Amino acid sequence: MSGVYQIRVKSDAGDLLAILDDYRTFSFSKIVNEGGSCTIEMHGKGAKVSLFTLDGQIEIWRRDIAYNIDWYLEWEGFIRKFLYEFDDSGDLKFTVNAFTYNSLLKRRIIAYTAGSAQTVKSAPADDVMKSIVRENLGADATVLNGRILGGVMPGLSVAADTSEADLFSGQNSYKEVFAILLEISKANSVDFDIVGVGDGLFEFRTYYPTRGTNLTTDGLSVTTGLNSSGNAPVIFNPLLGNMGSPSYEEDRSEEKTVVIVAGQGTEENRNIVVAYSPAYTDSLYNQIETNSDSRNSEGNDDLDSDAAFALSESQQKQVFNFDPIQTPTAAYGNQYNWGDYVTAQFGNLAGVNKRVMKVDVSVDESGKEKISLELNDYI
Repeated sequence: MSGVYQIRVKSDAGDLLAILDDYRTFSFSKIVNEGGSCTIEMHGKGAKVSLFTLDGQIEIWRRDIAYNIDWYLEWEGFIRKFLYEFDDSGDLKFTVNAFTYNSLLKRRIIAYTAGSAQTVKSAPADDVMKSIVRENLGADATVLNGRILGGVMPGLSVAADTSEADLFSGQNSYKEVFAILLEISKANSVDFDIVGVGDGLFEFRTYYPTRGTNLTTDGLSVTTGLNSSGNAPVIFNPLLGNMGSPSYEEDRSEEKTVVIVAGQGTEENRNIVVAYSPAYTDSLYNQIETNSDSRNSEGNDDLDSDAAFALSESQQKQVFNFDPIQTPTAAYGNQYNWGDYVTAQFGNLAGVNKRVMKVDVSVDESGKEKISLELNDYI
Protein backbone atom coordinates (compact mmCIF):
# COMPACT_ATOMS: atom_id res chain seq x y z
CA MET A 1 0.00 0.00 0.00
CA SER A 2 1.35 3.44 -0.93
CA GLY A 3 0.71 6.93 0.31
CA VAL A 4 -2.67 8.60 -0.16
CA TYR A 5 -2.88 12.22 -1.26
CA GLN A 6 -5.26 15.15 -1.00
CA ILE A 7 -4.89 18.19 -3.26
CA ARG A 8 -6.32 21.45 -1.94
CA VAL A 9 -6.98 24.32 -4.35
CA LYS A 10 -7.01 27.85 -2.93
CA SER A 11 -7.65 31.33 -4.29
CA ASP A 12 -4.87 33.92 -4.53
CA ALA A 13 -6.07 35.20 -1.14
CA GLY A 14 -5.62 31.74 0.36
CA ASP A 15 -9.32 30.78 0.62
CA LEU A 16 -10.03 27.06 0.18
CA LEU A 17 -11.98 26.53 -3.06
CA ALA A 18 -11.98 22.76 -3.47
CA ILE A 19 -10.39 19.47 -2.57
CA LEU A 20 -9.39 17.98 -5.88
CA ASP A 21 -10.43 14.38 -6.49
CA ASP A 22 -10.80 14.26 -10.27
CA TYR A 23 -7.20 14.66 -11.42
CA ARG A 24 -5.64 12.23 -13.88
CA THR A 25 -2.07 12.32 -12.60
CA PHE A 26 0.14 14.65 -10.63
CA SER A 27 3.78 14.99 -9.70
CA PHE A 28 5.89 17.34 -7.62
CA SER A 29 9.46 17.98 -6.54
CA LYS A 30 11.02 19.47 -3.43
CA ILE A 31 14.60 20.78 -3.46
CA VAL A 32 16.38 22.15 -0.40
CA ASN A 33 17.04 25.90 -0.79
CA GLU A 34 15.63 25.87 -4.31
CA GLY A 35 12.28 26.22 -6.03
CA GLY A 36 10.35 22.99 -6.44
CA SER A 37 7.44 22.52 -8.83
CA CYS A 38 4.16 20.65 -9.20
CA THR A 39 2.26 19.43 -12.27
CA ILE A 40 -1.39 18.37 -12.20
CA GLU A 41 -3.18 16.86 -15.22
CA MET A 42 -7.00 16.90 -15.44
CA HIS A 43 -9.80 16.47 -17.93
CA GLY A 44 -10.03 19.78 -19.75
CA LYS A 45 -13.81 20.02 -19.35
CA GLY A 46 -13.82 19.23 -15.63
CA ALA A 47 -15.97 21.41 -13.39
CA LYS A 48 -13.01 22.44 -11.22
CA VAL A 49 -10.73 23.63 -14.01
CA SER A 50 -12.00 27.20 -13.63
CA LEU A 51 -10.87 27.24 -9.98
CA PHE A 52 -7.22 27.34 -11.00
CA THR A 53 -6.22 31.00 -11.22
CA LEU A 54 -2.98 32.97 -11.31
CA ASP A 55 -1.22 32.82 -7.93
CA GLY A 56 -3.89 30.63 -6.48
CA GLN A 57 -2.27 28.19 -4.08
CA ILE A 58 -1.91 24.43 -4.20
CA GLU A 59 -1.46 22.33 -1.07
CA ILE A 60 -0.67 18.62 -1.32
CA TRP A 61 -1.32 16.59 1.82
CA ARG A 62 -0.11 13.03 2.30
CA ARG A 63 -0.69 10.10 4.64
CA ASP A 64 0.37 6.46 4.72
CA ILE A 65 -1.66 4.43 7.20
CA ALA A 66 0.50 1.33 6.70
CA TYR A 67 3.44 3.15 8.29
CA ASN A 68 1.50 5.17 10.88
CA ILE A 69 1.83 8.42 8.95
CA ASP A 70 -1.14 10.72 9.50
CA TRP A 71 -2.09 13.60 7.20
CA TYR A 72 0.71 16.14 6.85
CA LEU A 73 1.46 18.96 4.42
CA GLU A 74 3.93 17.64 1.83
CA TRP A 75 4.02 20.44 -0.78
CA GLU A 76 2.70 23.99 -1.25
CA GLY A 77 3.09 26.64 -3.92
CA PHE A 78 1.67 29.21 -6.34
CA ILE A 79 -0.11 28.46 -9.63
CA ARG A 80 1.75 30.11 -12.52
CA LYS A 81 1.22 28.08 -15.71
CA PHE A 82 -1.76 26.63 -17.59
CA LEU A 83 -1.94 24.39 -20.66
CA TYR A 84 -4.94 23.17 -22.66
CA GLU A 85 -4.31 20.48 -25.28
CA PHE A 86 -5.86 17.42 -26.89
CA ASP A 87 -4.37 14.08 -25.89
CA ASP A 88 -3.83 11.08 -28.17
CA SER A 89 -7.45 10.00 -27.67
CA GLY A 90 -8.81 13.36 -28.78
CA ASP A 91 -9.86 14.36 -25.26
CA LEU A 92 -9.20 17.86 -23.99
CA LYS A 93 -6.54 17.82 -21.29
CA PHE A 94 -5.78 20.58 -18.79
CA THR A 95 -2.36 20.85 -17.15
CA VAL A 96 -1.51 23.28 -14.38
CA ASN A 97 1.94 24.01 -12.97
CA ALA A 98 2.70 25.50 -9.59
CA PHE A 99 5.94 26.53 -7.92
CA THR A 100 6.95 26.51 -4.27
CA TYR A 101 6.67 29.65 -2.16
CA ASN A 102 10.41 30.25 -2.56
CA SER A 103 9.49 31.47 -6.03
CA LEU A 104 8.40 34.73 -4.38
CA LEU A 105 12.08 35.46 -3.82
CA LYS A 106 12.58 35.48 -7.59
CA ARG A 107 10.01 38.27 -7.96
CA ARG A 108 12.14 40.95 -6.31
CA ILE A 109 15.59 42.40 -6.77
CA ILE A 110 17.64 44.36 -4.25
CA ALA A 111 16.13 47.65 -5.40
CA TYR A 112 18.31 50.08 -3.47
CA THR A 113 21.08 52.31 -4.79
CA ALA A 114 24.62 50.96 -4.48
CA GLY A 115 26.34 51.91 -1.26
CA SER A 116 23.13 52.40 0.71
CA ALA A 117 22.69 50.75 4.11
CA GLN A 118 20.35 48.20 2.53
CA THR A 119 23.05 46.99 0.11
CA VAL A 120 26.07 46.88 2.45
CA LYS A 121 25.81 44.10 5.04
CA SER A 122 28.03 42.87 7.86
CA ALA A 123 26.28 40.60 10.36
CA PRO A 124 25.59 36.90 11.00
CA ALA A 125 24.67 35.34 7.65
CA ASP A 126 21.20 34.23 8.78
CA ASP A 127 20.37 37.76 9.95
CA VAL A 128 21.66 39.23 6.68
CA MET A 129 19.40 36.92 4.67
CA LYS A 130 16.37 37.95 6.73
CA SER A 131 17.19 41.65 6.39
CA ILE A 132 17.43 41.32 2.60
CA VAL A 133 13.97 39.75 2.51
CA ARG A 134 12.49 42.31 4.95
CA GLU A 135 13.83 45.19 2.89
CA ASN A 136 12.72 43.86 -0.50
CA LEU A 137 9.61 41.76 0.17
CA GLY A 138 8.70 42.36 3.81
CA ALA A 139 7.42 45.26 5.87
CA ASP A 140 10.50 47.42 5.16
CA ALA A 141 10.23 47.16 1.36
CA THR A 142 8.96 50.74 1.08
CA VAL A 143 9.97 53.89 -0.73
CA LEU A 144 10.12 55.59 2.68
CA ASN A 145 12.85 53.12 3.63
CA GLY A 146 14.83 54.03 0.53
CA ARG A 147 13.67 51.33 -1.88
CA ILE A 148 13.39 52.57 -5.45
CA LEU A 149 9.78 51.34 -5.55
CA GLY A 150 7.46 49.71 -3.07
CA GLY A 151 7.84 45.95 -2.87
CA VAL A 152 5.86 44.73 0.15
CA MET A 153 4.62 41.22 -0.63
CA PRO A 154 1.05 40.66 0.67
CA GLY A 155 0.89 38.25 3.59
CA LEU A 156 4.66 37.75 3.89
CA SER A 157 6.43 38.06 7.23
CA VAL A 158 10.02 37.34 8.24
CA ALA A 159 11.04 35.27 11.25
CA ALA A 160 12.93 37.05 14.03
CA ASP A 161 16.71 37.30 13.88
CA THR A 162 18.59 34.63 15.83
CA SER A 163 22.23 35.51 15.01
CA GLU A 164 23.32 31.88 14.79
CA ALA A 165 25.51 31.72 11.68
CA ASP A 166 29.01 32.99 10.97
CA LEU A 167 29.65 36.60 10.00
CA PHE A 168 28.84 37.58 6.43
CA SER A 169 30.15 40.79 4.88
CA GLY A 170 29.27 41.94 1.40
CA GLN A 171 27.35 44.38 -0.72
CA ASN A 172 24.85 43.78 -3.47
CA SER A 173 22.41 45.91 -5.40
CA TYR A 174 20.06 45.36 -8.36
CA LYS A 175 20.48 41.58 -8.11
CA GLU A 176 17.70 39.03 -7.71
CA VAL A 177 16.91 38.36 -4.07
CA PHE A 178 16.77 34.58 -4.54
CA ALA A 179 20.17 34.48 -6.26
CA ILE A 180 21.84 36.45 -3.46
CA LEU A 181 20.24 34.32 -0.76
CA LEU A 182 21.48 31.17 -2.51
CA GLU A 183 25.02 32.56 -2.62
CA ILE A 184 24.98 33.38 1.09
CA SER A 185 23.38 30.01 1.87
CA LYS A 186 26.05 27.98 0.10
CA ALA A 187 28.96 30.00 1.47
CA ASN A 188 27.72 29.97 5.07
CA SER A 189 25.71 26.72 5.41
CA VAL A 190 22.40 28.44 6.14
CA ASP A 191 19.19 26.88 4.81
CA PHE A 192 16.17 29.01 3.96
CA ASP A 193 12.55 28.59 2.96
CA ILE A 194 9.20 30.35 2.71
CA VAL A 195 6.48 28.35 4.43
CA GLY A 196 2.73 28.79 4.67
CA VAL A 197 1.59 29.85 8.14
CA GLY A 198 -2.12 30.46 7.46
CA ASP A 199 -4.60 31.28 4.71
CA GLY A 200 -2.75 33.67 2.42
CA LEU A 201 0.04 34.05 5.00
CA PHE A 202 3.70 33.12 4.52
CA GLU A 203 6.90 33.38 6.53
CA PHE A 204 10.53 33.50 5.45
CA ARG A 205 12.73 31.36 7.70
CA THR A 206 16.40 30.46 7.99
CA TYR A 207 17.83 27.27 9.47
CA TYR A 208 21.32 26.97 10.88
CA PRO A 209 23.32 24.85 10.54
CA THR A 210 20.67 22.97 8.53
CA ARG A 211 16.97 22.18 8.65
CA GLY A 212 17.51 18.42 8.49
CA THR A 213 18.32 15.75 11.08
CA ASN A 214 21.49 13.67 11.21
CA LEU A 215 20.34 10.11 10.53
CA THR A 216 23.68 8.80 9.27
CA THR A 217 25.85 6.09 10.78
CA ASP A 218 28.48 8.62 11.90
CA GLY A 219 29.52 7.81 15.44
CA LEU A 220 27.21 4.81 15.58
CA SER A 221 27.25 3.11 18.98
CA VAL A 222 27.01 -0.67 18.92
CA THR A 223 25.65 -0.48 22.46
CA THR A 224 22.77 1.95 21.98
CA GLY A 225 22.27 1.71 18.20
CA LEU A 226 22.30 5.53 18.05
CA ASN A 227 24.60 7.83 16.08
CA SER A 228 26.68 10.77 17.32
CA SER A 229 23.56 12.98 17.39
CA GLY A 230 21.62 10.47 19.45
CA ASN A 231 19.41 9.37 16.56
CA ALA A 232 18.65 5.95 15.11
CA PRO A 233 20.32 5.89 11.67
CA VAL A 234 18.45 5.41 8.42
CA ILE A 235 20.46 3.14 6.13
CA PHE A 236 19.49 2.49 2.52
CA ASN A 237 20.80 -0.70 0.93
CA PRO A 238 19.27 -3.07 -1.66
CA LEU A 239 19.99 -5.92 0.75
CA LEU A 240 17.70 -4.26 3.29
CA GLY A 241 14.85 -4.18 0.80
CA ASN A 242 14.51 -0.38 0.93
CA MET A 243 16.48 0.74 -2.13
CA GLY A 244 15.51 0.34 -5.78
CA SER A 245 17.39 1.33 -8.97
CA PRO A 246 20.43 2.86 -7.23
CA SER A 247 23.14 4.85 -8.98
CA TYR A 248 26.13 6.70 -7.56
CA GLU A 249 28.22 9.23 -9.47
CA GLU A 250 31.40 10.95 -8.34
CA ASP A 251 32.32 13.70 -10.79
CA ARG A 252 35.47 15.78 -10.31
CA SER A 253 35.88 16.85 -13.93
CA GLU A 254 34.86 20.47 -13.19
CA GLU A 255 36.28 20.68 -9.66
CA LYS A 256 38.18 23.78 -8.46
CA THR A 257 40.19 23.62 -5.24
CA VAL A 258 41.91 27.01 -5.10
CA VAL A 259 40.39 30.42 -5.71
CA ILE A 260 42.26 33.68 -6.15
CA VAL A 261 39.96 36.55 -5.25
CA ALA A 262 40.91 39.97 -6.63
CA GLY A 263 39.40 42.89 -4.74
CA GLN A 264 39.81 46.63 -5.02
CA GLY A 265 42.91 48.38 -6.34
CA THR A 266 44.82 48.26 -9.61
CA GLU A 267 47.60 46.10 -10.98
CA GLU A 268 50.14 45.10 -8.31
CA ASN A 269 48.26 47.11 -5.66
CA ARG A 270 45.08 45.10 -6.05
CA ASN A 271 43.86 43.40 -2.84
CA ILE A 272 44.27 39.63 -3.25
CA VAL A 273 42.93 36.76 -1.13
CA VAL A 274 43.73 33.09 -1.81
CA ALA A 275 41.46 30.35 -0.41
CA TYR A 276 41.71 26.56 -0.56
CA SER A 277 39.15 23.76 -0.37
CA PRO A 278 39.91 20.70 1.80
CA ALA A 279 40.20 18.68 -1.44
CA TYR A 280 43.29 20.66 -2.42
CA THR A 281 45.58 17.82 -1.23
CA ASP A 282 43.49 14.85 -2.43
CA SER A 283 46.13 14.03 -5.02
CA LEU A 284 49.49 15.30 -6.22
CA TYR A 285 47.74 17.12 -9.05
CA ASN A 286 44.57 18.40 -7.39
CA GLN A 287 45.61 22.05 -7.14
CA ILE A 288 42.97 23.28 -9.57
CA GLU A 289 42.77 27.06 -9.71
CA THR A 290 40.03 29.54 -10.48
CA ASN A 291 39.55 33.25 -9.91
CA SER A 292 36.86 35.63 -8.68
CA ASP A 293 36.67 39.27 -9.75
CA SER A 294 35.48 41.03 -6.60
CA ARG A 295 36.51 44.60 -7.34
CA ASN A 296 33.18 45.84 -5.95
CA SER A 297 33.75 44.19 -2.58
CA GLU A 298 35.31 45.98 0.37
CA GLY A 299 37.79 44.55 2.86
CA ASN A 300 38.93 41.00 3.49
CA ASP A 301 35.63 39.94 5.09
CA ASP A 302 33.89 40.61 1.78
CA LEU A 303 36.61 38.78 -0.15
CA ASP A 304 36.47 35.79 2.21
CA SER A 305 32.72 35.52 1.60
CA ASP A 306 33.26 35.71 -2.16
CA ALA A 307 35.95 33.01 -1.92
CA ALA A 308 33.74 30.67 0.08
CA PHE A 309 30.95 31.01 -2.48
CA ALA A 310 33.29 30.51 -5.45
CA LEU A 311 34.63 27.27 -3.96
CA SER A 312 31.17 26.01 -3.00
CA GLU A 313 30.07 26.38 -6.64
CA SER A 314 32.88 24.21 -8.02
CA GLN A 315 33.39 21.31 -5.63
CA GLN A 316 33.35 17.66 -6.56
CA LYS A 317 29.90 16.25 -7.18
CA GLN A 318 28.84 13.11 -5.35
CA VAL A 319 25.28 12.21 -6.28
CA PHE A 320 23.31 9.17 -5.10
CA ASN A 321 19.99 8.53 -6.85
CA PHE A 322 17.53 5.75 -6.05
CA ASP A 323 13.89 4.90 -5.55
CA PRO A 324 13.20 4.32 -1.86
CA ILE A 325 11.05 1.35 -0.93
CA GLN A 326 8.85 1.93 2.10
CA THR A 327 9.70 -0.36 5.01
CA PRO A 328 8.85 -0.23 8.71
CA THR A 329 12.34 1.11 9.49
CA ALA A 330 12.76 3.44 6.50
CA ALA A 331 9.41 5.01 5.60
CA TYR A 332 9.42 8.44 3.95
CA GLY A 333 7.47 10.87 6.10
CA ASN A 334 8.15 8.85 9.25
CA GLN A 335 11.74 7.78 9.90
CA TYR A 336 13.20 10.31 7.48
CA ASN A 337 12.17 13.40 5.55
CA TRP A 338 13.31 15.81 2.90
CA GLY A 339 16.47 17.62 4.08
CA ASP A 340 17.64 14.88 6.45
CA TYR A 341 21.10 13.27 6.31
CA VAL A 342 21.09 9.51 5.73
CA THR A 343 23.51 6.71 4.84
CA ALA A 344 23.31 4.93 1.48
CA GLN A 345 25.12 1.71 0.56
CA PHE A 346 25.32 -0.60 -2.42
CA GLY A 347 27.91 -2.58 -4.31
CA ASN A 348 31.41 -1.64 -3.13
CA LEU A 349 30.20 1.50 -1.36
CA ALA A 350 30.42 0.79 2.35
CA GLY A 351 28.44 3.91 3.18
CA VAL A 352 27.91 7.35 1.69
CA ASN A 353 26.52 9.94 4.08
CA LYS A 354 24.57 12.52 2.14
CA ARG A 355 21.56 14.74 2.44
CA VAL A 356 18.13 14.12 0.94
CA MET A 357 18.42 17.24 -1.21
CA LYS A 358 15.65 16.45 -3.67
CA VAL A 359 12.45 14.43 -3.52
CA ASP A 360 10.42 13.63 -6.65
CA VAL A 361 6.94 12.17 -6.24
CA SER A 362 4.50 11.08 -8.92
CA VAL A 363 1.03 9.55 -8.69
CA ASP A 364 -0.48 7.83 -11.73
CA GLU A 365 -4.09 7.37 -12.76
CA SER A 366 -4.45 4.29 -10.59
CA GLY A 367 -3.25 6.22 -7.54
CA LYS A 368 0.11 4.42 -7.39
CA GLU A 369 2.81 6.50 -5.73
CA LYS A 370 6.44 6.60 -6.86
CA ILE A 371 9.10 8.38 -4.80
CA SER A 372 12.65 9.10 -5.99
CA LEU A 373 15.44 10.59 -3.90
CA GLU A 374 18.59 12.48 -4.77
CA LEU A 375 21.28 12.49 -2.09
CA ASN A 376 23.75 15.32 -2.56
CA ASP A 377 25.41 18.28 -0.89
CA TYR A 378 24.05 20.88 -3.31
CA ILE A 379 21.81 20.78 -6.36
